[in-house]
Amino acid sequence: MTSDVEQLASRLNGDWRALLRARVNVLVVGPEDIQEAFRNACRDEVRPPVACVLVGTPLLLPWASTLVLVDVERLDGAGQSALACWMNDPRNADAQIISFTSTSLYPFVLSGQFDRALYYRLNTIHLRLTEATTH
Repeated sequence: MTSDVEQLASRLNGDWRALLRARVNVLVVGPEDIQEAFRNACRDEVRPPVACVLVGTPLLLPWASTLVLVDVERLDGAGQSALACWMNDPRNADAQIISFTSTSLYPFVLSGQFDRALYYRLNTIHLRLTEATTH
């Protein structure tokens, strides 16, 4: 399945590996069933140590060179504030955040449920894993 995911990502996003190696924050939107395969395909393109965090309460954010957030759409106000503080900490200045969501975050931004500034910080690069997904 990983090669299928790699082909889909390449078809929709061009050279997605180069985008990951740019070390900027990436928001990946796609169905849950292929997110894990895509995360596995990304392993060789990110800088260790890597911390993978399933978003929940409380949000525990360890130090890492690459922070992978799964289900970022589940971040509540406190989680969003905690993530913003983590990102603003000078110790995390070089960290890359790769966020995964199965649904577009933009409607949450429009409704005020997701902080606009945080959305744009997480969404430096937007990778779609389906053609039907929009941002």
